[in-house]
Amino acid sequence: MPWDELQIKQRGQSGYIVVEWLSFKGPTRWWWIGDDISAAGLLKSMEKDAPPNFYVPRDKVQWKTRYTGPNGKATLISATQDQKKTVMDRFCFKEGVNAVLVAPFLADSDLT
Repeated sequence: MPWDELQIKQRGQSGYIVVEWLSFKGPTRWWWIGDDISAAGLLKSMEKDAPPNFYVPRDKVQWKTRYTGPNGKATLISATQDQKKTVMDRFCFKEGVNAVLVAPFLADSDLT
């Protein structure tokens, strides 16, 4: 999904931007999910000095299958770093943006 299309969808506030961290040092994948992912119950908040809006999947297999896997509901976002900065400053999203940071690589660790 190109950035322009994401901006149109986001104005309706009908979904979420999900920034999926693949490791501590990156890379990240940016997704658009039209569902209310907080209501789906597949994410839980990090508690140990994590940035705001930082989550891990309760079940990585379900997360991948339902959202980011080959048959998932998420759409990969194509954007430049400058475009991404319009909604996010480092680890924090700007007010009014429905978005979460998700770290699947932490879901099985003792940090959760």
